[in-house]
Order: sequence, then structure tokens, then C-alpha cells
Amino acid sequence: MFFGLVLVLGCPSGPREPASLIDHGAWQDADADPWAAERPDASFLRCDPLAVYEEAFGSDDTLSVNLDYCNYVSLRQPSLVEVLAGDLLTFRLWHDGLFFSTDEPPHLALQIGAAPSWEVLLEAPGDSGLEYLQWTAQDDIAVGTPVSFLVNTHREIDDARHGGNSLNLIELSRVDPAWEPAR
Repeated sequence: MFFGLVLVLGCPSGPREPASLIDHGAWQDADADPWAAERPDASFLRCDPLAVYEEAFGSDDTLSVNLDYCNYVSLRQPSLVEVLAGDLLTFRLWHDGLFFSTDEPPHLALQIGAAPSWEVLLEAPGDSGLEYLQWTAQDDIAVGTPVSFLVNTHREIDDARHGGNSLNLIELSRVDPAWEPAR
């Protein structure tokens, strides 16, 4: 008679709790910039190291970018959790009113792995607003898959302050559709 333990690898043991793909304190300048084609010339590009930081925004930890001191930044970090095809992904970003004008609209984008996931062109000058997106993952995403985030204002930085001009990346998370909160 055989009594043994069968170990099945790669299969979740039940519904997975919601989890963030990112850590707002772990963003790094992208070594391989997915948006290199739109990166401004070094004489135009300016992003003060203190203009990109982790910040509490309401009850959320966020990545904050002060657009008065940063006109282009491409950031990257490895995803923290596995995403399975069928999981619900949520992305939230808040931007203050933009009190400057440019010839080209500010471009914000998110990429997971090699697949563009979200992008928006904002009006500048323009009102504040919440960018909110939910979508179903079409493919599995392994832990460690690069997550990239772009902010390109197309704006020449002068040292005058103009008002809001900042944004907060609030959330990039996944929810297993089989998960139900405890009652």
C-alpha cells in the first residue's frame, strides 16, 4: 500500500486576496525606457530627485510627482504579485489642476511587461481629476514582471510656481474573481 503526499505546483490553493502589484517606495528610473522615443533632449529634460516621492494621499500611500520640478520621468519596478488571466486589475491616479500650457498635451502611461496597459493625454491647462480604470487580465503575469510608469508634460521647467501641478499614482492592484470578503 502506498501513502504519499502529492504536491501540485503552480495552482492556487483557493481564492487569492486582493493585492497590490506595486510598492510606491520601490520605483526606480527605468533602465530600458519603453517611451524612449518621446524622451526629451537632455537640455530640456528636468526632473529634480525631490520631485518624485512616496506620499500619503488621504488614506492611501501613493507615488507623487511634482510637475513644477519634473517634466519627464520613466519609472519601473518588478511586480510584487502574480496575476492570473481572469483577475480584475484596478488602476487609480489623481492629478491636480494643471496650471501651465504646452504645445503637446501631457502624456501619462502605464505598461505591464511589454504590453501597454493604460495611457492618457491630459489638457493643460486643465482641471483636476481621477483616472480610474478596471480591466480583466487576458494573460498570466508572473511575479517580477516589469511595471513601467511614464509622466511626460512636454513642458519647459521654469522656476516659477504655478499652483497644483502634481499627480498621485494611487493604485495598481489585482483581485481574484473567486475572492469574497469575510462577512
